[in-house]
Amino acid sequence: MHLELIGNVTYLAAVAEDTVFDDEVCAKRIATRISDFKKQYELPTALSNAVDLVGYLNMVRENNTSITASYLNSSSYADLTDITAADRAITKLRQKSGPWIDASLRFPIDSTCNGIIIKRSDRFGLLVEIEKDVAGILHKSKLPLDYLSDDLFLVGKSIVVKILYFDPINMKLHLECAQNSL
Repeated sequence: MHLELIGNVTYLAAVAEDTVFDDEVCAKRIATRISDFKKQYELPTALSNAVDLVGYLNMVRENNTSITASYLNSSSYADLTDITAADRAITKLRQKSGPWIDASLRFPIDSTCNGIIIKRSDRFGLLVEIEKDVAGILHKSKLPLDYLSDDLFLVGKSIVVKILYFDPINMKLHLECAQNSL
């Protein structure tokens, strides 16, 4: 039954919740996601947990290849541990969902990254793209009062921002200037 479901992202996410990981960082990421009861069953959470699980399983598979070679031929081990269906399911879901679905993994809250200013407004502040098709608001309350007349904040300029809030389902991203970019 497990082999039949290996290409189902929801199943992989459920398995991730019940797996004992020897990778503490991976285990903590999954535990943090599933402890938020409002988001536990949402698609980005499921996808993120499935990605972590499959990445972990691929790492274990790679690490165990040399160990198992002493008692199994390498093609048998490769066949028995093949999870390419899981990789394909994740890739398919990501393509269908666009870049927002797992962007919060690449840009966690409180992290900093480079962005490009793509729009300026006296009403809301700046719209900053942090990667292709993923942009967020740097609210005017987080900017200097004279930001509209400052050449540092022109469209097309690079800016270092800090991630304050990330909601991939509703495609909302709130930013602030990183201290070293002002």
